[in-house]
Amino acid sequence: MKVLLDTNVYIVAALDLAKNVESVEVKIIKAAINQKFRVVITKELQEQIIRVAKRVGDKDWSSRLIALIWAEVKPIFIPQTYYKDLMKMYENKVPRKDLAIFTAALAGNVDYLVSENREFIKRAAKAQNIFKCLTPEEFVKELKL
Repeated sequence: MKVLLDTNVYIVAALDLAKNVESVEVKIIKAAINQKFRVVITKELQEQIIRVAKRVGDKDWSSRLIALIWAEVKPIFIPQTYYKDLMKMYENKVPRKDLAIFTAALAGNVDYLVSENREFIKRAAKAQNIFKCLTPEEFVKELKL
């Protein structure tokens, strides 16, 4: 099973892990580390994680977070060439700020897209019928993590 985790899942999990809080986001990351599912990542998603992590923490914190994702989660990388044409197909159905993440999920042939952004989830679910779009809480419940 493959899953695309939106930026907010990584950021919340990292913050909660630092505070020793067992949130649903932490459960998701721990399940990914334990290979309960494979995580898909793209250059755009990684850049987004870095940008947000720098705002929340600092440059060093964002670098450590990315290093941990690659070392511990061991994501599957999807190059933009795999979803560039999909971006054109969905540019009027999905907001521009979410388009790269959405089309990467399609190109990565994921089973789930997990995000805190409920509006994004609704639009993504409506735009296709290929993968499930869930909040972290819904995902943890569905997979019984």
